[in-house]
Amino acid sequence: MIIAMRKLSYPALRDSLDRKAKIIVLSCNNCARVYGLGGRAGLQAVADKLEGDGFNVIRRELIGFGCALDLVAKRRKDPATKDWFDQADVILPLACEHGQQTIRMAFPDKAVPEVSKTVGIGWWTSETVRLTHCVSGVDLTIDDPQGMTLDEAARRLGVEPGPF
Repeated sequence: MIIAMRKLSYPALRDSLDRKAKIIVLSCNNCARVYGLGGRAGLQAVADKLEGDGFNVIRRELIGFGCALDLVAKRRKDPATKDWFDQADVILPLACEHGQQTIRMAFPDKAVPEVSKTVGIGWWTSETVRLTHCVSGVDLTIDDPQGMTLDEAARRLGVEPGPF
C-alpha cells in the first residue's frame, strides 16, 4: 500500500486558498483512507473545516482510487458530476502524489493544490498502519523489520500524519 502524508497543516492549507474559489474536495477511498488523509472521514473533516471558515465547498467527491485516470477523468463527462467539475476553480486532492498528478492530468484547467507527499509503502491491519520502505528521495532509515508507525515517520520527516 502507498503511504503519503500531509505537507501542510490545516492553517497553511486554509491560508493558501482563495475564499471566493469554488472548491471540490476529491478524496481517494483506497490507500488514502487507510493512512488517514482521505476516505469519508478525511473528506468530511477538511470539507467541514473549510466550510466553517467561510470557503465555498461546492462538492465532496469520494473516488475508489485517486490514482486511476479513467475514474478521475470520468467525473468530467459523467452527467451526475460534469456540471460540478465544470464550475469548480479548485480540486483539493486527498490522495498520494500520484493521485494529485492524475487529477491535474484529468483537469488541467483547475487549480490542484499539492497537499501530500508520498513517503513510501507499508502494511496495515485493523489496528495499525506501518511504513516499511521509503520512496527515492525520502531520507528516513527504518531499522525495525515490522516498519515504523506513521506518527513516528511524520515526526522524523517533518510532515503531518492523518486527516486535516
